[in-house]
Amino acid sequence: VSTQSTWGFAIAITRPLVSLSDGMRDLSRMEGTIVGVVKPSLLNELRETQRSYEALAVALQAFARYVPPSVVHGLLTGQINGSLGMRECDVCLLFIDMEGFTAMCEILDGGEIVEVTGPQFEQISEIIFNHKGTIDKYIGDCIMAFWGAPDSLPNPCQSCFDTVQAIQSAPDLPLPPFVSPNFSVKWRIGVHYGTALVGNFGSSQRLNFTAVGDTVNLAARLEPLNKELGTSALCSKKVHSRLAVESRLACRYMGNIVVVGRKEPVQVYEMRTSSHHTDTQWLTALHNFEHANFAAAFETFVTLEVPAPGLLVATLVMRIHIFLPQEKKKKKKKKKKYSA
Repeated sequence: VSTQSTWGFAIAITRPLVSLSDGMRDLSRMEGTIVGVVKPSLLNELRETQRSYEALAVALQAFARYVPPSVVHGLLTGQINGSLGMRECDVCLLFIDMEGFTAMCEILDGGEIVEVTGPQFEQISEIIFNHKGTIDKYIGDCIMAFWGAPDSLPNPCQSCFDTVQAIQSAPDLPLPPFVSPNFSVKWRIGVHYGTALVGNFGSSQRLNFTAVGDTVNLAARLEPLNKELGTSALCSKKVHSRLAVESRLACRYMGNIVVVGRKEPVQVYEMRTSSHHTDTQWLTALHNFEHANFAAAFETFVTLEVPAPGLLVATLVMRIHIFLPQEKKKKKKKKKKYSA
C-alpha cells in the first residue's frame, strides 16, 4: 500500500473522530451549534456513532427547552445531582405578570392567546437569560425567575435590577390585528432577596429544579401589590440595600406595607427606569402619613411637584379623609383634659 493511500485512509478516520470529539465537548458544555458539526464517516462503525451522537444532541437541546440550560449543564458536569434534594441558597426572586391576561382569555381562543403571548414571553425570557437569570417556570401569564443559583453571581440583586430596567425599556412588540387597539401589553413585577431552598423538588417520578420558601412567597406577594399602588415594579428593602448607589437612586420608597398573607409590614420600593434625586416631598408626605400626622400628609400629597403613582396618592388621600376627623377628635379630647 502506498504512503499516499495510507495517509488518505488515516485522514478519513481521524477527521470524523476529531469532529465527533469536538462535538461531544460542546455537548457536555451546552455550547455552540451542536447538531450537524460531525462530518459523515466512510466507516460503518463511526457512522453509527455519529448518528447516536446526533440523536443525543437533539434530545439534549429539546431537554434544555424544558429545563434551564444552566441546570442541564450542571447535570452533565455532575455539579447538580439528579436526585431529590435541595440546599439553602441566597437568591433574588422575580415574578413578572402580564396585566389584563384574564380578561383577554375571556374573548380570545387558545391559538390567539398563544399568538399574543408567545412573542412577549420570548422577549422577556431573552432579557432574563442575557442577565444570567434562571427561569424557573411559566405560570399562565406569569414568569418566575431567580438569580444566584445554580450559578453564583457577584450581586444577584443588581443583576435582577438590571433585568427589570431592561424589561421596562424594551420596545413594544406589535400585536396581532385581532387584538383591540385599546389593549397594550404591560407588566407587573415583584422582586425580593433572601435565603431559599433551591434544588430538585417533587417526587422520584417527576422532579422540578425550583426555589421554595418564604423568600419566594414574598416576591410573589409583591407582584400583585403593584395593582394597588399604581406602580409597575416593586422590590423589598433587602433588594434595595444591595443595589449600587445609582440603582438605589432609581428607586422610590413606597412605605411600610403589610402584604397579603404576612403579619409583619415590609418596606417596599418602586423600581424605575432612570435615576432621581431623593423625592423630598414624597418622602415627607409618607413619613407624616406613617406617623399619623394626617393633616400635614394631606397638604403635601395634594401639592406634590414630582411624578407620583396616582393610584397610591388617591388611596392615601382617601384614607386621610377617614383618619383626619379621628385625629382632630383626639386633639380636642387632649385640650379638654389639659384645660380641666
